Amino acid sequence: MARVRALSAREVEAIKKPGVHWVAPSLYLQVRDDGTRSWLLRYMRNGKTHWHGLGPVRDVTLQEARDRAEELRVAIRRHSAHPVAERKAEVQQAKAMETSEAPSFAECAKRYIAMREPEWINPKHIYQWTATIEQYANPVIGDLPVDQVTANHIVQILEPHWLTKTESMKRLRGRIEAVLDWAKVAGYRSGENPAVWKGSMAHRLPKPSKVRTVVHHPAVSVADAPAVFAAAAGKGSMAARLLQVIALTSLRFTEAAMGRWGEVDLVAATWQIPGPRMKMKKPHAIPLASQTVDILRALHPDGAKPDDLIFPGQKRGKPITDMAVRKLLRKVATPTTPANVTTHGWRSTMMDWTAEHGLDVAAADAALAHKAGDDVTVAYLRSPIFERRKVLAQQWADYLTGALG
Repeated sequence: MARVRALSAREVEAIKKPGVHWVAPSLYLQVRDDGTRSWLLRYMRNGKTHWHGLGPVRDVTLQEARDRAEELRVAIRRHSAHPVAERKAEVQQAKAMETSEAPSFAECAKRYIAMREPEWINPKHIYQWTATIEQYANPVIGDLPVDQVTANHIVQILEPHWLTKTESMKRLRGRIEAVLDWAKVAGYRSGENPAVWKGSMAHRLPKPSKVRTVVHHPAVSVADAPAVFAAAAGKGSMAARLLQVIALTSLRFTEAAMGRWGEVDLVAATWQIPGPRMKMKKPHAIPLASQTVDILRALHPDGAKPDDLIFPGQKRGKPITDMAVRKLLRKVATPTTPANVTTHGWRSTMMDWTAEHGLDVAAADAALAHKAGDDVTVAYLRSPIFERRKVLAQQWADYLTGALG
């Protein structure tokens, strides 16, 4: 069958008979009995034909109508658009806005953030909350009265980015849920919260853990840890000393490698790492086991200045590189250790050892500084959790060095 050619502007202009006339793929011209003319988009959705107006001919040119029709046709084919349903929703939303006395979602979000702001020590939280809501939620529900927000709105916000920005969307869902909970308590809405995961979004979106693949850092096994540590201890290089300290303290590479002598108190056996160097950007205090103190004391040069690096590399003013330490680790690793083992993996090794031996898991988790809300800061050196970490740090060091029976 020969391909039908789209009509030209002159041919469209010549159509006078009332009715609906084909112009181009998915694009039609509607001529009414009174002579008025308008563009229509025809499309199929779930086996049903839908007609969507694209505007009167006097306001929209043929080329504009064709471009818009093609744009919508592609979006509909990808299931990212349903013009008729969207227009119906817009009309319903407009009616709701006229009758509802509740404040908008955007206004509620602003009030909620202002209420929580005194609790958030890190200004980053305020920025992240505000930015994600303004970028993703407000374009869909920002102007909508908060009592009119439905599960369909939440899906409309999250679904387009769920597979590509899963972690960000997961956090955004929680933020929307919190705002809607606040609105309910404030008396602005009633009923179930449409943004909750269980019972609502769990039936509409893929489970986050099934979407985002969590990559675990290859690590030395708990059983092999003492042998690997001993092999590193037998090396006399700066990289070996750094590797030992990372294993003993469970610090991330940069947190340890960028250490300065002014941060360490060998008498009090503590290492106070400034916030900017930590992943969570909060100061982190490390209790040092006696073995760690011995390693650092042996490294401490006479006349060392507070800003001098603890683990200087070959380049002046630069620390030992991650590559050098990783290369050494793989050289001293046991045959059963993964070939691509990383220094970061020592963190999971320590956590596995803690769990396997029924020790203080909470102290171990605090030692890893996973949470932005940890009380593991310079101001809490005398806190109960820090005292428990001191005990755990010594137990772990005794295990690595063979001092623990």
